[in-house]
Amino acid sequence: MSDAERGPLWPLLPPNARMLVFAGSGDGGLARAYRATYPASTLHAVEAERAQAVRAQAWCDLVHQAPLEAVGAPFFQHLRLADAWVFDDFAALAEPGLVLGQIRKVLQADASVIVRVPNAQHWQFQAQLHLGMIPELGARRYGRASIARLFQDSGLRLVSFVAVDGPPPANPALAGALGQVAQALGLDPAAAARDAVPTHLLVKAMLP
Repeated sequence: MSDAERGPLWPLLPPNARMLVFAGSGDGGLARAYRATYPASTLHAVEAERAQAVRAQAWCDLVHQAPLEAVGAPFFQHLRLADAWVFDDFAALAEPGLVLGQIRKVLQADASVIVRVPNAQHWQFQAQLHLGMIPELGARRYGRASIARLFQDSGLRLVSFVAVDGPPPANPALAGALGQVAQALGLDPAAAARDAVPTHLLVKAMLP
């Protein structure tokens, strides 16, 4: 199986981990690939919804059904030996700063937090936003600066920040319109055009 088949987060995962915590395991593809490659590792899943918790039993050793925002410090302490916390859909967290703060308290010196988050600066999202097709930009939609600031404010050091590029706008007029919007907001149109290309941001963070 190639890295591309394993998914974009694969290169950021630690090899041969003692324990990985998948905070939202999705379709289980990443957990299954890790188990196939490192069968001695212990895999935990934390799922907010019962249906997904039941599904996750097929690819994780232990499954916890609870929203991370609602659990207390003892829960995080129980998972203190994790080599990585993996969030395949970080934007799904209602209170990401709270969760990152709790993880930081128990994170080991060589452990990491690894997340994938949709890029709110992507041209398609911005086009829908300015056409009124989706609500105004909220706290749980992240671009390069906001996701970096969130981790830094939580006391974590960014060690990898990768943008997953998608196709540019098919209509050149759309790119021009986004540049005009950026200029009206006092932003650099060239930088806005660059930041509009990635569909997702992949972040790996550790203790300072």
